[in-house]
This record gives sequence, structure tokens and C-alpha cells, in this order.
Amino acid sequence: MIEQFIENFNTVEINTYSSIIRLGIGLILSIIIGMERQRRRQSAGARTFALIGLASTGAVLISIWIPQSYPHFLNGDPGRIAAQLVTGVGFLGAGTIIQSKGNVHGLTTAASILLVAIVGMCAGAGMFLPAIILTITAVLILIILERSDRYRAMSGDAKQLIIKFRRYNPDIDQITSIIRNHKIHIYGVTFSKNLEANHSEYRIKIQDSAIQPLEPMIEAIKEISDIETITLTDM
Repeated sequence: MIEQFIENFNTVEINTYSSIIRLGIGLILSIIIGMERQRRRQSAGARTFALIGLASTGAVLISIWIPQSYPHFLNGDPGRIAAQLVTGVGFLGAGTIIQSKGNVHGLTTAASILLVAIVGMCAGAGMFLPAIILTITAVLILIILERSDRYRAMSGDAKQLIIKFRRYNPDIDQITSIIRNHKIHIYGVTFSKNLEANHSEYRIKIQDSAIQPLEPMIEAIKEISDIETITLTDM
């Protein structure tokens, strides 16, 4: 039994047993990454990541199985399925950003979705070591950098800048440029809009530094047109 497992673990041929092994590894690694996102209460959690990883593994298995089972199809491109998978996952990742209502942190979840698809593709191709290394590295990055951001937020007095607009499509790049030009660190941005009232609101988490006063920055932001109110609150 163990010898059969090792043989199917190392084989490049796609059969029932090797497919089960690859699907299982792809599923487990995807769940590990998804659990970290679920712990952060992101829009895509362990179930979503598990399905993406499983689908990616299955797509690569099909890419390998087709030329293996139908060698007379000389004009086929077995890599086409995997290539289209990356495109599809990109659209899926963009959906998580829209669902989070403009929260910039949704970009991390979108990037994680792309990465878990690559992990699944590695598992489907039998590249187990790269898949494991990618998973461990991704989890470490997500955990360590989260704690780093939290520490930086605690090292200074974190403030929240609430900016309300009289329209629903303001230019956030103009606002963030003003903040960064005043040497103020941005921790996160949340955007919400009311289409019926034609209003929108940005909540920007910034660091209140004694070295860089916030008043000049706020005065510069007030010069932007269509701003209704600007409020600075403690976190």
C-alpha cells in the first residue's frame, strides 16, 4: 500500500490514484491559505480558497491528461487550459475588491486568490515542493506583515480621516498624494457610496506623528472641490 502510494506520488502519469493525491494536496494547501484570510474576516475565506485551489489542480490535471490520452491530437496546446485559468482567476480576484466596497485591503485577498490558484496548478503538475514552499511563504508574509502593520499603528496615535463628498466618484489618488506629500503614513482606505443621494465617503486610517502635524494636510485636502465635510477621529 505504501509502495503504491509512493509510486503514484512520484509518477508523471495521470491515473486515478495520482489524481487523488494531487487533488488532495492542492485542496489542503489551499485551505491553509484560506484559513488565514478567514481569520481576518475577509470576503473570501477557506471555502472559497479551497474551491479555487481544487479547480486549479483539476484544470492542470486535464491539461496533462488530454495529450497523454489522445497523443494523435498534434495541434493541441495542453497549456492553454492553465493559461485561461489564470485569466479567470484574475476576474474572480477583482470581484473580491468590488465586494469589499473599495477597501484597499481587498487587494491582499485578490493577490492571495491568484497565489492559491498557482499553488493548485503546481499540485496538479506534481510540483509538490514548490507548492508547499509557496504556501508556507504566503502564510508567513500574511501573518508577519499584518503584525508589522499593527505594531506601526500602535507605535503612533492612529487617526481616522473621514472625508464626505457631494458626488460618488471622487479621485482618491489626489487625496492620498496630498497625504503622502505631507509625510503621513496611510494604513488603510475604506470607500462607501450612496448612489441615490449621489454622496460618497472615504475613511482613511493614518498615523498621527508628532513630527508631521496634520493641520496643513487637512487644509490642503479642503481645497479639493466637492468635499462636503472632513472629520478627524481617534481610532
